[in-house]
Amino acid sequence: YILDLGPAFRGYFADNARTIAVTDPTDEQLTAWEHVTSVFEIIEQEVRPGVSARHIFETVQTKLASVPCGVFNHHLGHGIGLFPHEAPHLNPHWDDQFEVGDVFTAEPGLYDPKLCAGMRIENDYRVTEDGVECLTHFPLELKTD
Repeated sequence: YILDLGPAFRGYFADNARTIAVTDPTDEQLTAWEHVTSVFEIIEQEVRPGVSARHIFETVQTKLASVPCGVFNHHLGHGIGLFPHEAPHLNPHWDDQFEVGDVFTAEPGLYDPKLCAGMRIENDYRVTEDGVECLTHFPLELKTD
């Protein structure tokens, strides 16, 4: 199941998602999970002030295109703050540049009937002067015992 939660507190929004397997994950689900979670390494290594959000989207799109199960057919993420969706927009239609202080989501996902609909995991990040800080501290595990 994909759980996508968008809580608000004192006028500010967050947005997080996790995929949870209710039985033992299939090989396809495990493969998709490995690829989806590897996207966070790209986010954490490449996002800096001045970097193009479109470039990050295209880098992830290229990486996920080689996955044997599932397709990546939605945006990669969006800014959050006073609104649940705001700049920067991580998609091919905008070319926002990351700025210090931006708070944004990264929500890579793969979708296919073999995945029992899809696999999406979403973390929140804050852009710092030299990179990003992950604001999401929920476990990434697909199956909890």
